[in-house]
Order: sequence, then C-alpha cells, then structure tokens
Amino acid sequence: MELSGAFAGFSVGVGLTPWAVDLLSSYVKFIPSVASIVGGEISKNLLLGGGILASAGALYSLFQVGKNRNLFTNVHLPAAFIGSVFGAGLTVAVADSEHRNLGLYMLSLSTFHFSEYITTALFNYHKLSYDSFLLNHSREYHIAAVISWLEYGVRRFFFPHFSLPLLTTAGIVLAVSGDLLRKAAMFTARSNFSHQIVTAREEKHRLVTAGVYRISRHPSYLGWLLWSVGTQALLNNPICIIGYAAAGIAFFRDRIPYEEEFLLDFFKEEYEQYQQEVPIRIPFVHGHIATPYQRRMWKFSN
Repeated sequence: MELSGAFAGFSVGVGLTPWAVDLLSSYVKFIPSVASIVGGEISKNLLLGGGILASAGALYSLFQVGKNRNLFTNVHLPAAFIGSVFGAGLTVAVADSEHRNLGLYMLSLSTFHFSEYITTALFNYHKLSYDSFLLNHSREYHIAAVISWLEYGVRRFFFPHFSLPLLTTAGIVLAVSGDLLRKAAMFTARSNFSHQIVTAREEKHRLVTAGVYRISRHPSYLGWLLWSVGTQALLNNPICIIGYAAAGIAFFRDRIPYEEEFLLDFFKEEYEQYQQEVPIRIPFVHGHIATPYQRRMWKFSN
C-alpha cells in the first residue's frame, strides 16, 4: 500500500507542475508559460497529460486515505512534494538554458529521496517509514542544502555567465554513479540494511560481503558521498564542492569506526577478516580495530 501510495503522490506532484508553471507565468514575468517552452500544440497535450496524471494519483490517494489516514501525511504528501520538485527540475532543465544546472540538481535531489523510499519499500519493508524518504535527515543536512542554494544564487547574481561544462558533466557522472552505488548497496543488503546504526544484532542479521560490498565495506556511504559532491558539481558550486567533501569525510570518520565497533561485536573474526580483505575507499576514513578486550569477549560469547 505504501509503495503504490508513494507513486500516486509522486504522480500528483509531477502532473500539477505544468499547471503551476502556467499559473505562475501569469503573475511572474521571468517565468515562461508552458506554450512558450514547448510550443502551443505540445503544451495542450502536456497540460492534459499532467491533469490526467495528477487526477489519477489524487483519486488513488483518496482511496487509500479512506482506509488509512496516516498514509496522507507519511506517504502521499512527501511523495507529492518530491514529485513537484522533480517536475519543476525537469521544466527548468528543458526550458531554461541559463539555469539548466539548477534543473539537473533538482532532478538529482528528488530522484535520490524518492528512490530511497522506493528501494526500502521493495527490499526492506519492515523498516519502511516516513523517515525512509530522508527528508528529515538532520539539521546539518538541511543547513548544508540551504548554503548550497545561497552559493548558487549569489554566484548567479554576481557572475551570471560563469559556467564550467566539464564540471557539470563530472557532476552528472558523480551524482548518478553515487546514487546507483548506494541503491545497489541497499538492494544487495536488503533486510540487513538500515538507515540507522544498529546497536543490537537481530536474529536474521547477516554479514553481507557480496556484490558492491566487495568494492567497499560501506558502499552506501561511499555512494552518498559521491552523490552529494556531485550535486554541488552540477550547480558549479566550487566552495560547496570542497565543503561537502570535507564535511562528508569528517562525518564518516566518526560514524564508520563507531558502526564497525558494533559490527565486530556482531560478527567477530568474520568481520575482522572482511576488514583485511575489503577497504572502505573513503579518503582519510579508517575503520575500528578490534581491541584486546573485544577479542577476549569473543571467546566468552562463542
């Protein structure tokens, strides 16, 4: 129910975008109408298609909400918001060459958050919740996003013609490959994956070493770092590229050793062997090395 509800909400957001653009173009001079973007005949079909898509999504959402009201706030509303960002990003990327980077960024951002929820729903359903969208990731995450928007806005204001096509291309490669790597990690780990650090081993918890886990011990973290830096390359934000990379590395320098301390307690010699065979592959980040005390405790627990 949550999976179909997410797609319904997303459809509402995407479908309403051309109508919102047309409405805003009537009041805001620098926003073009849909007709001026794609042509008169295509705009009619686009508006019609958007209306049908939004209506179908809204009707299905109402049907679901009738059975479970919590779905509206936990699934439909956030999915519709993400869908609207995706639709707006697509519009900007196609229609406005001056702000195409911003449109690509919005597409990458919305795809990342929506696919986090969908991947969790498909392969890790028992951990699915509103938090799976990662929209409420952390205060620091929101602050970093606002700073990147401010850098983009200030740069566009003072240097409107500044553009680095190679950096944009690198951003596309980093953002797409990073997101795919993270989703591959979630797919491979399935029920063993968690957005939160697990401090107590569950009965079905298994050590995953196959697939992308042969490349990195923490492929989801590596993927997230590549994606986040890639989004700033998309925006041509030189300051935030450095800032995001530094902040991400600093974050994982604390998180990964902390997490690996629990993983060593869960899997003991098996994880220690895994540490020796597969690196983390995040610069300046090192894992936790088992202490003599931990090894003594392993003998008692065996």
